[in-house]
Amino acid sequence: MRKTAMKLVALGMVIGVIGTTGAVLAASSLTSIQVSLDPIRMNVNGERLQGHGMDGKSGQYFNGKKHVPTTMIYEGTTYVPVRLAAESFGYQVDWDGKNRVINFQNDKQPPKGIVAGSLETTISHDVNKDGSIDFKFVLKNQTEREMTLSFSSGQRFDYNIRNAQGDVVKNYAADKLFIQALGEKVLKQGEEWIITDQADSLPKGEYTIEFWITSKEEQAKQNYTFTIK
Repeated sequence: MRKTAMKLVALGMVIGVIGTTGAVLAASSLTSIQVSLDPIRMNVNGERLQGHGMDGKSGQYFNGKKHVPTTMIYEGTTYVPVRLAAESFGYQVDWDGKNRVINFQNDKQPPKGIVAGSLETTISHDVNKDGSIDFKFVLKNQTEREMTLSFSSGQRFDYNIRNAQGDVVKNYAADKLFIQALGEKVLKQGEEWIITDQADSLPKGEYTIEFWITSKEEQAKQNYTFTIK
């Protein structure tokens, strides 16, 4: 069994997942322990858990800054990133660093401004002469009222590109830095939000791009399969 030393598994993993830094931990509170990092597959209602920045093939989870283990086993207890677990079951999660509180929310009523329908996502692509790929993501407010999307950083969206074997060959946010500032995007009823991005060339083959936005209210997840000839 593959093992490695990790620091403060429960709290350290939570903090890394919800976007704060290790600097908030006093040195005296850090403890080294031995944990198992052998990948564990997770199912929700019989379906394999995908998305949320998780790479089911390698057992890694992208926490917004870097790839970390999706699961850890310590003393017979399995630890899972808080955001990954919460969002898988329909909960919003935020970290209150000042008071050291993790907040979960799952209102029975839809988020403000969302009373019917959904935020619909469509994806298209074009391959340029140099092999680079232009992606176009169109999000349309199909609800009956104005929709306000709130963001905790300058990042507005993310995506993974997987090859035919399921390996992640590109993650949009992996090599980028985003300003830590709150922001909003307001979409009127029927309004479209167009997002574009260019990816480097890929070897010939079939790929799937997994796209989502990083707002607190709605992720508008969508998968799109394309072929490079």
